[in-house]
Amino acid sequence: MRNVHRTRLRAVAVTLAGLLALGRVSMAAFTPTGLVSVTQWADVKVPISATDIAWDPTRSMILATISPAVAGYGNSLIEIDPATGVVGRQVTVGPSPGVIALAGDGTTAYVALQSTGAVVRVDLKSFAVVSSFVSNLPATTGGMSARDIAVIPGNAAAVAVAWQYRCCGKRFAGLAVYDNGVLRPSYIQSPAPTADSIGFGTSLRLYSYNNENNTFNFTTWDVDATGVHLYRDTPGLITGFGATILLSNQRLFTSYGAVIDPVQRNKMGTYSGKSDAVAPAFGNNRVYYVTAGVLNEFRADNYFPIANLALSSTGRATRLIATSRGLAAVFSTGELHLLGNGLVGGTSGPPPPIPDFVSGWVAMKLKYVTNAFVYDPTRRRILLSVAATSRTLANSVAEFDAGNGSLLRTRGFGYEPGLIAISDDGSSLYIAAKTSNSIERLDLSNFSINQSYTLGSTSYIATALAVAPQSPSTVAVVRSNIGSMTPNMGGLAVYDNGQPRPNVFVDTDPIDSISFRDSSSILAATRNGKNQGLRLLTLDSYGPTSTLQGDYLAGSDIAGFVGRSVLLRCGGLIDTTNLDVVGSYQTNTCNLAADNTSDRVYDYDGVSSTITEWQLSSYRFVKQRTLPTGSSAVRDIQTIANGVAIRTDINVTMLIPPPPPSTFSSSGFFVGEGDSGSRAMNFVVTMDHPSPLDLTLDWATTNAGTASPGTDFQVGSGRLDFPAGTTTASFTVLYYGDLLNEDDETLIVQVSNAPLGSLIDPNSVQLISTIQNDDARPTILPWLAGVTEGNSGTVQLDVPFYLVSPDYALTSPSGKPVTITYTTLDGSATAGSDYDATSGTIVVPPGATSGVIHITVHGDQNKEGDETLLVSLTSATNADIGGFLGLAFGVIGDDD
Repeated sequence: MRNVHRTRLRAVAVTLAGLLALGRVSMAAFTPTGLVSVTQWADVKVPISATDIAWDPTRSMILATISPAVAGYGNSLIEIDPATGVVGRQVTVGPSPGVIALAGDGTTAYVALQSTGAVVRVDLKSFAVVSSFVSNLPATTGGMSARDIAVIPGNAAAVAVAWQYRCCGKRFAGLAVYDNGVLRPSYIQSPAPTADSIGFGTSLRLYSYNNENNTFNFTTWDVDATGVHLYRDTPGLITGFGATILLSNQRLFTSYGAVIDPVQRNKMGTYSGKSDAVAPAFGNNRVYYVTAGVLNEFRADNYFPIANLALSSTGRATRLIATSRGLAAVFSTGELHLLGNGLVGGTSGPPPPIPDFVSGWVAMKLKYVTNAFVYDPTRRRILLSVAATSRTLANSVAEFDAGNGSLLRTRGFGYEPGLIAISDDGSSLYIAAKTSNSIERLDLSNFSINQSYTLGSTSYIATALAVAPQSPSTVAVVRSNIGSMTPNMGGLAVYDNGQPRPNVFVDTDPIDSISFRDSSSILAATRNGKNQGLRLLTLDSYGPTSTLQGDYLAGSDIAGFVGRSVLLRCGGLIDTTNLDVVGSYQTNTCNLAADNTSDRVYDYDGVSSTITEWQLSSYRFVKQRTLPTGSSAVRDIQTIANGVAIRTDINVTMLIPPPPPSTFSSSGFFVGEGDSGSRAMNFVVTMDHPSPLDLTLDWATTNAGTASPGTDFQVGSGRLDFPAGTTTASFTVLYYGDLLNEDDETLIVQVSNAPLGSLIDPNSVQLISTIQNDDARPTILPWLAGVTEGNSGTVQLDVPFYLVSPDYALTSPSGKPVTITYTTLDGSATAGSDYDATSGTIVVPPGATSGVIHITVHGDQNKEGDETLLVSLTSATNADIGGFLGLAFGVIGDDD
């Protein structure tokens, strides 16, 4: 173990000369892994497609740019653990990221975007994109993108870029130096020597190699404050199309095996065999090359080959870097390999999808112009200070249910309330007047004022307000002067039960937002003036005192706390102990809010009406959604119960999960149809709970009921409007009267097209009413009929009956089929000789008023006088049998 320890010390030893000669890829500090022959190394493929890699020795992480099509990681820069392949932090940098260059101090990485030509600067402490720039060189053929980037040693803000045209074979387009993205005036373009691969020897000396035409220039450039200048050109010292150079330990390595003294411009030696990529590791006296899919190991001091290892990739190695665990290689196929001893198989690759919330949220507008709002988690309420310009509830504090947006309580004031702040126990709400120096405390148990005091000078108003944790009687106030050019003259004061503590903190620049870190310290953010940033103030019985200042993400208000870190609205996550960077979330709007419980960060863009969801713990993008809220300036954003609330110039909008499904009912009501004309059937529709927003649905009559469209009712459709907070709405349908006896008929109305967030229970989408029959059953009236018999053969006797009203006054058709059962009976006529006996059933269709029973009569030449027969109506359905005992009479006239 002692020898192993000494080996590690030798591996991390770096000379000053080595640091000065540091090129684009940092020298690695190997563990004893590097002393194990490559024949014993593992070849672990990371399941992700990369375009370039670099080694970050400050954090012992591999940096990789990721192809656009990789799910979960596309178009991003990520960190990868060199031992396991597990992906760490991630930041989206832009379309088609390519080459990476790191600053020697470990603070900054530069990434070339191949599709847009931009060079993006990434802060490696926060892992956030902080700026970008493009070539700004005269273009003769199409746009440019960076072929290679090198950071000036000792100056993380300055880089040299070798530009290429994005079209036309990607020819050399220029060599230039930039300071914070600003082009130095002296730059190189054709006909100067081509510079495709570049690296710094010192801050004043830049080297390049031309790998695109057969002059194969090795060129030395001077770099000064004005830009880049040709110092000396040496064609032919290095040869090979596509070869690249890498500077390490005062030597220049080429990917084809040659080692060059860049100062003396002579070849020091050659590692045998044409190769694709090189990685020197002088801490272990090794140099590694990949050639045609084989890893070759050499001694660094005498170029002697030691061993080789066949790799599993069939592509060409485009980058090889030394890491703390061995090597990492990226191939033209996009494959990323970890090479070393004792590596653990990675669990990286596209991460499992993170369930998103915003796609299922509904937008509920609280339609009041608001000066400020807070969330009360103890009651799941939102409290608004309603502006004087609001159409309703002006100059009041209003409380709403955060689950459905319903108005619960209000408290009016004789002034316009401005800022409000709630105690962490939910007992008290502090209200600052918008245009005067008064502060009042509202008891949230009964919504009554239990304390009132002033801020001292009558010119003071409160511009920031916070209640101390676990101390609802202590409040911090930033006092500003009304209309003053120096608005914070009143400073940050702390009050206990309305009494100010002696010391007041007055900053050189105005304080814009404050938040208690704990009961003994306050964070203050300044986003204007010369000293933008955070202040940490210590709080004691005398008042606040400044103890620490940080300038990270200047111009940002405080959004809230994530554990002991504070989230700034412009994206920074800051350790509140030392005001150092923990991480950063991407935002162009400075409208962030974090929810620790759901592990989410939200960003709302009022211009495009889009909300973006990030995972709090991993900084990963989850979902973006456009909302139907309309474009408006965002004033505040806060997380609430299972969602987000956004205050704009117009109102406060809650974005929350949908409320429980609304069940609609129009409990089976009945109407009498009448005898003629049309009547209005009024549907009064009720929801089982109030709508939290204006709700408009569609209704339409259907053919699904037993009532007939056009005959029993008028076909119709329309809108069903539920204003916010209401439970009932109504509409009418015309129905028609008639004189038909019929069954009660049902009319079914379909409700549809409910907006998201006002779901309709699938079992109650139809509204049913009944049209009641108000017409009596008809009476069957048998009648009299006769026929002359004739001398022979047969004739037909037609015995009629009629459907009449019960009083026999009028004929009365039925709306139903009437069924009559009958049989013949002898009178003076005899069945068999005078007529044929018969029986049966007759059906009178709906709407008809009569029927006929047919009897066959036999003729003869007997003189016998007129004879009679009877027809008995024995039973009936949908009608009553009337007349004399239900008998019809038939007369057979004698003609002899």
